[in-house]
Amino acid sequence: MIRDQFHAPLTPYDKEADDFATQADYASERTILDILRAAHPTDRFLAEESGTTGNRSDRVWLIDPLCGTRNFAAERHSWPSISPCA
Repeated sequence: MIRDQFHAPLTPYDKEADDFATQADYASERTILDILRAAHPTDRFLAEESGTTGNRSDRVWLIDPLCGTRNFAAERHSWPSISPCA
């Protein structure tokens, strides 16, 4: 999903100070959340772009769909997708 958008034109969306997101951030976050919600419907999710969703739960998923948006936008190959569970 993210790889498909790597060389595509990107639209930056300002977030705060010197930070931005792209449509690749939002689309990949939606995909990750859809998959995790289907597999873990009672869990809570804290996602970088959309914030906190889900149920009160002892298990919380931390979603950073495109860690390194600036590198991604500059077409550098150092941009992991991070989704740990705490």
